[in-house]
Amino acid sequence: MRCTMVGVRTVLVFAVIAAACESAPPPKAAALPVAVASSPAPVREAPLVTADVKDAGAGEGSDGKDGRSLLDAWNDAHRRHDTQALAALYGAKVAFYGSTLSGAECVSRKASAFASAPDYSQSLTDVRLVPDGNGGTYVGFTKTWTSKGKSAKGEGFVYFDDGHIVAEGDGGFTPTVRWDWCVWMTPLQTTPDILGLPGDQALGDYKVSPLEAVESAARSQHVHDVGARAHASRVRVVVKECPYMCAGRPDAPCGKPCDPKVARCDPYKLGIQSVDTGSMLEEVEVDAMSKVLYWHELGKLASEPPR
Repeated sequence: MRCTMVGVRTVLVFAVIAAACESAPPPKAAALPVAVASSPAPVREAPLVTADVKDAGAGEGSDGKDGRSLLDAWNDAHRRHDTQALAALYGAKVAFYGSTLSGAECVSRKASAFASAPDYSQSLTDVRLVPDGNGGTYVGFTKTWTSKGKSAKGEGFVYFDDGHIVAEGDGGFTPTVRWDWCVWMTPLQTTPDILGLPGDQALGDYKVSPLEAVESAARSQHVHDVGARAHASRVRVVVKECPYMCAGRPDAPCGKPCDPKVARCDPYKLGIQSVDTGSMLEEVEVDAMSKVLYWHELGKLASEPPR
């Protein structure tokens, strides 16, 4: 048995609901650059990326730029009403406040907003950077802004992937609220492309965290080969199922995760997803003790050691 997590697909805003392993509600992740996801409780699919929450710091993306410097550039462009700088930050497709727009459309909307509120300014506090295991960084923050002489404050986020913004919206990321030990829930949960954030802790006797499992798979030759065979420009690894956790015992897995009489330890079940189409290309497993990657090929179990 395992805790599965299902990623809900709407268009942009991860909903949060905490649940126990026995009665879980529905929630909705490299060789080839990747992105992640994961979820808990019986009967679930599509995951999130759960990483340690850092109040200010790294969160380096696949292009070598770190999340904090990208966030600072985004914030500064807003303060200066610099649409040219914003154009350089947005990706080709952006999950933008509930809609999916092109980068150019995002900049156009920002330009209109600046024109209607010449006094607009903003500042950010409580910055949290969370890596997604596939080279991307989710950044949550508290934003204070002034527009047309009035000030307000609220929670917001941006998601950087490959050095560009691929999601932006309102809503807070609450690091203390997790679907279970395996996944962090964020406002992005309902987007079809960005599923969530895998946890960075290995509980009980397990030696591999959900984030480490995703990162290890994303670096594997097999994941690269799967993407190449599908002619995918990029793929991401998502958590589809985590080892089962006992109700009332959130600190430890059920039983012994690694029985010496069994060939493999209870694994993380992951999916390899095309970033281009959103389709799931293949399911694989990562051993929760050794990080060994397993998959079925021609009716046999194949494996690849961690890199």
